[in-house]
Amino acid sequence: MARWEEELNEGRLSSVVEQRFCKPLVVGSNPTAGSGLVILMKQKELLTKSLRLFTTNIMKNTLRVAILTAIALASPLAMADSGSKGSSDAVADPALAVPDLLFARPAGLVGTTLGFTAFVVTSPFTAMAECVDDAWDTLVITPGEWTFTRSLGDFGDK
Repeated sequence: MARWEEELNEGRLSSVVEQRFCKPLVVGSNPTAGSGLVILMKQKELLTKSLRLFTTNIMKNTLRVAILTAIALASPLAMADSGSKGSSDAVADPALAVPDLLFARPAGLVGTTLGFTAFVVTSPFTAMAECVDDAWDTLVITPGEWTFTRSLGDFGDK
């Protein structure tokens, strides 16, 4: 029989309570007065390691996205400089080339994506009205051509 059971049988309840809940015994026994702190310290350590790993992964992913974005934004400039579109005037206005690359092309990409989404949502209705081709041209092709096929810095209407 355990010591606390003997004291309980002898009527010394306060001694049993003090022994079981107030004195630090071996950590890990159930319950002890220091085990809660040890568990909290281990949880804090695990949380810190997890947070460190998470932020490291976020930094790596952010760097990857930044590099891919820079490559994607620089590729129209490379194409414009090489004249790969077959025109002698690949950059229509050099002063507008950078704002076009940084602002207008990404906005055109967003517009193309939103246009495609709107086309998918409205396609049942345009199919009933038998104007799917017109909707596709207006919502997807027009912003796509504006984003991907016009000369860099060319904002004029054709």
